[in-house]
Amino acid sequence: MNNQYAVNQLTLTLRDARVAAGVSQRELAERAGLGQNRLASIESGGVDLRASTLVQLARALDLELVLVQRRLLPAVQALTRGQPDQAREAGRRSVRGTPIRVLRHIQQHLIELERAHPASKDLAQAKRAAQALIEVGSSLEASTLQPLRRSVHWLRRARMDKKQAQLFMAKAAALLQELRQMLPQVAHLEQLPQPQRAAYGLEDEIS
Repeated sequence: MNNQYAVNQLTLTLRDARVAAGVSQRELAERAGLGQNRLASIESGGVDLRASTLVQLARALDLELVLVQRRLLPAVQALTRGQPDQAREAGRRSVRGTPIRVLRHIQQHLIELERAHPASKDLAQAKRAAQALIEVGSSLEASTLQPLRRSVHWLRRARMDKKQAQLFMAKAAALLQELRQMLPQVAHLEQLPQPQRAAYGLEDEIS
């Protein structure tokens, strides 16, 4: 039982590291030489995680596995425990960098892209995911900022590069969809009729 709990914690840590880095499952699978379906099963706890696979995934995320003597573990945990809390607090203090602000910019990019690509399935998926995330915007943690900013990056590139627009829109849609799927409390929102919202300006450009 304890071993299974430890494995589950490892898979959660890997998933959180991937999302924080703004890397989609497809990208990480390619880096680690795995199939995307297998990676999805690993992250959901559906398959056993082999040591060799764990090393592949960790290195693909620029992480290293370190064995620590049990007596030193409390000291290591004390050093790292405060980092997520500090990141969340920094995100709350920064109006410019809040997830909801970045999501508004994403919405504006999607509106502009929809004019040029009205039939894009990737855009439709991205719009649904972004709307669902906006509905719980106040509860989104700072760890979502990096993948959200990556989505802005891909959407901008889609607007600038018409030849590669479909590829970049697909990358943004995949990131947004994965974020939405990681938040069970918003899973039902896509089934609800969405109210019409006014477009938001880009007076504070996201870098």
